[in-house]
Amino acid sequence: MNGKVFPVGDTCVLYNDIVRRNCDKPPQEKIVTLIGLGMAAVAAPAALSIIGCGGKSGDGGSSAPADSFSVTSTPDATSHAHSVTIPLADLATPPANDATYTSNGSHVHTITLTQQQLTDINSGQTVSVVSSVSEAHTHTWAITKP
Repeated sequence: MNGKVFPVGDTCVLYNDIVRRNCDKPPQEKIVTLIGLGMAAVAAPAALSIIGCGGKSGDGGSSAPADSFSVTSTPDATSHAHSVTIPLADLATPPANDATYTSNGSHVHTITLTQQQLTDINSGQTVSVVSSVSEAHTHTWAITKP
């Protein structure tokens, strides 16, 4: 039955039991149409997920408390991003040891900033840092003080 269309009244039953109306297209076009719809069904939630993360790298975000700022990573190959919240106190008085921040999301990544990197961010420079590996991928953050 591979790829065949069987007319049933005014509907068509495709080989994978999907029922479609209007059997006037050749079977190949119908299958391509269904594949295209399937891709759209997968892509739309991913796009909404990216939009839902909000913000761009270094934009300060809107979900951080008043005494901190949020930075969103660049999307990776899986087209998703994460955010971390950095307390403004860490910029004003950087800890002597490295500071580690944990991202949001269904899986988490951590980024670590040195005392010098925090000082550089506080002075207006942009610092780029790569996260820890989680679910076989990393993210990059370009951090700028808002």
